[in-house]
Order: sequence, then structure tokens, then C-alpha cells
Amino acid sequence: MVFEKLLYDTDDKVTTEAPGIFRVLGKRRPEFVIPYTELLQKISETDENRVVKIHCLGAIKAIKTDLRSPKGKLICFAMIYFSPAKAMRK
Repeated sequence: MVFEKLLYDTDDKVTTEAPGIFRVLGKRRPEFVIPYTELLQKISETDENRVVKIHCLGAIKAIKTDLRSPKGKLICFAMIYFSPAKAMRK
């Protein structure tokens, strides 16, 4: 995803706002952000910038909140059922 590159941008302003993009996207289309949950968690634990940490945690919270909804549960099931790893096991 193109937004992942923004997390590693050299401009401090870009890296500060990039997790906010994941937060907004996670509210609307969590299936796009779920693969980056671990990365966002790692950044929230290790980044020196307090705003980046808060925005990363907000993105993770948005994903988790949406996954509790009926639509989110369906998306989660579909991602597990149709995952490439499962296809390789067949």
C-alpha cells in the first residue's frame, strides 16, 4: 500500500500524519489496514514522537472497533477463509 511508505518518510510532518491516514482508512475500509496492524503496534511502542504513538494507537483502535461490527466479522472471516496461506495448504 502506498500509505505504508509514508510511515518511513524523511519529513517529520509526513510521518506524524501518516498513522492518521491509517486511522481514517481503518474506519471506512478496515480490510485495507488489517495487514498493517502489527507494524502500527510496533511503531506505537518504539517511535520517539508522542503524536505518532497516539495516531498509531488510534488506527489500531479504529480497526478493532470496526471488527466488532457484523460487517467487520464478515470481513475477518473472509480474510481468514480466502487467505493465500490457506490456499497453499490445499
